[in-house]
Amino acid sequence: MIRNFEKFRSISGMADFNDISALEAMLNGIAGAFIQTDNSKEGETQIGLAVYTALNLVAGGRFELKREYAVRIDGKFVFEDGLDEDEYIDPDPDALERENSAEEVQNRTLSEEENEEARAGRLLGEMFDDAAGGKTRIIDTSRGRADLLARNTGTGPSYIFEFKYRRNGRSREVTKLKVVRTLYERAVKQLNFYVRDDRIRTIGDLHKYVVIYAYGRFYIRETQ
Repeated sequence: MIRNFEKFRSISGMADFNDISALEAMLNGIAGAFIQTDNSKEGETQIGLAVYTALNLVAGGRFELKREYAVRIDGKFVFEDGLDEDEYIDPDPDALERENSAEEVQNRTLSEEENEEARAGRLLGEMFDDAAGGKTRIIDTSRGRADLLARNTGTGPSYIFEFKYRRNGRSREVTKLKVVRTLYERAVKQLNFYVRDDRIRTIGDLHKYVVIYAYGRFYIRETQ
């Protein structure tokens, strides 16, 4: 038991050199305990909370930690993350089909009037008037927020993390591989966008990591 604890304590080495193997071991050891959801966004939040807690408890004195870091470029907050609109579509076609079927069943339980009210409410919540351009466009205020920034308070490496989650499913193995690859590629695009932030781009020794929990296992990789 003490031996394992000492192994996990070595995560503090992240503050001195770029080696997150202890963090990876910890996440794989407790994954089933903290990830309990079918919702992708909630899953990403749970991963982020786990990584944040681990860093804060073990090496928090060496890092300035910020979850949901709001990105600013040229002094202005942005509501973008580098992804195109079609990249928000679920990459698992089987899961997407199941969700669409479930939504159709739910919609049939509502009256036509309730459907119209619900649809109007969604549109009203998603849209705002762009006074500068005189056009109406869609905005998502959750975009433009880096999942986790761990800025080293000393002279060692700093980190920026992007988290992706895929619930367990009965998809074919070839589909699982495709989904993981797609999630990774999207995460890389987001990280490359976030590092344009006014403050982040001044960090010298910065390392970008994608953390994916998909189909019951972790995938952790540093990007260039």
